[in-house]
Amino acid sequence: MRMKSSEGTARAQPIYLALAGELEASARALSPNVLFPTEDQLAQRYGVSRPTVRRALSLIEAKGLVRREQGRGTIVCPPKFERRLVPPRSIIKDFRDQGYHLDTRTVSLDENFQADPSLHRQLAGKGKGGVACLRIVRSVADEALVYETHIFQSGLLRKIDLARIESESLSKLLVEGSGLEIVNSRTIAEIEPCNAEVAFHLSVAVGTQVVIQRFQDQLASGRLLQAGEMHYRTDRIRFSIVQNGSPYADGEADLLFP
Repeated sequence: MRMKSSEGTARAQPIYLALAGELEASARALSPNVLFPTEDQLAQRYGVSRPTVRRALSLIEAKGLVRREQGRGTIVCPPKFERRLVPPRSIIKDFRDQGYHLDTRTVSLDENFQADPSLHRQLAGKGKGGVACLRIVRSVADEALVYETHIFQSGLLRKIDLARIESESLSKLLVEGSGLEIVNSRTIAEIEPCNAEVAFHLSVAVGTQVVIQRFQDQLASGRLLQAGEMHYRTDRIRFSIVQNGSPYADGEADLLFP
């Protein structure tokens, strides 16, 4: 198949975008972990230049359909994992309910973490207690998917068994250790390029786009139980919201769908 030139056509689709659509369809039709055709083969097949092929491949690589490995070539990726956001549940329970075993590896535990003064006050209150920072990586079958940081009162470390984070959420352990209940949770999600620390632990290139969930769990007193971040690989995880009943019961459907 030869790609048709779009030069001189108003609002024409660039050739690399049209090629990316063809390559996406091909990748979805192949089995996971098989070799994708080489750049030379694709350039010859579609009658385009290698830079055009390379640009098209970068688009479907960003979608998580293929990955390029030095010395091996381009590999078709397995389907993405799904992170279900609604109804709320811990990532451990979410993956367990889907039949996946989520491995948890502790990267570091800093029992005297230097949080910024505002966050320190929200976590420790007016006392002189310190705060701790726990960094962990979540993976499935040795493939790193999520890098997390959790900041909380260091005094809680004496009251919880961190070995349990293999099978239970840290939020649950902190609630048990504090004897208090979370009354409010706030999460903000953004897509940002990752820094060197995150890239290293997720085995991706520095600057790769990741989804960051920044969260805070608040107690009835107004103090925070914990705060932190979860960095998700966008090439391996997609997000879903499933809600029973109509989400537009308050009559706003016509505003969302004019």
